Amino acid sequence: MSDHVTVPVYCLTALSDADKAAYQTAIDKSPDNDYLQPDFIPWPESREGTMEDMYRIWRAVGGDESHFHFAFFIDRESLANQSIIIAQPDAYTMLYSEAANDWARENLTAYLDRKSSSAGVTSQSVPQGTYEGFLEPLDKDILGKRGLTYGRVPASSFRSIWCNLDIANMDLFELVGSEGSAVQIVANGVWDMDVFMEKLGRVIEEYKASGGDIV
Repeated sequence: MSDHVTVPVYCLTALSDADKAAYQTAIDKSPDNDYLQPDFIPWPESREGTMEDMYRIWRAVGGDESHFHFAFFIDRESLANQSIIIAQPDAYTMLYSEAANDWARENLTAYLDRKSSSAGVTSQSVPQGTYEGFLEPLDKDILGKRGLTYGRVPASSFRSIWCNLDIANMDLFELVGSEGSAVQIVANGVWDMDVFMEKLGRVIEEYKASGGDIV
């Protein structure tokens, strides 16, 4: 009985035997947790895969069941610079970061203005300010639904990152940031933003009705 634990690594490009061997060598630069071994899942198409393909695969292999599901991917760039892509919905990036707050305000403003214009009334633009906390009640509508967060890290970090994510010891933005990289977002091209903005507007109105103020 093997003591190895195989971890799926979804390919977004075709790998030759030489590619696999070179990539395995890159992973093995870190000898810790060497019981973890990559299982390269072949890319079935002749074209190169995209981040949108990554999002689709993530949803198919567990993301639709759990918005904290994580998965590893490699593309042609990964082979060139010996990196690996880790994809997982990151709560900080999507709910609490300055970029998330700016995204919420700007899109809610556009949504309300569009509604006002179609109704022939004055603008309902959202005032400039911080919206930290307003996205949290809608986490299940955002994480893995608005889009998927991912980051590129050295292949030698594959095993340590798997261990940290497996026990939920660190968040994606912490792990990616510790490698000097940044979390990115691939958007869901078919997400119904209007429905979400309607919900976000209600959350904010309920907050204001309870005596809260937008700073």
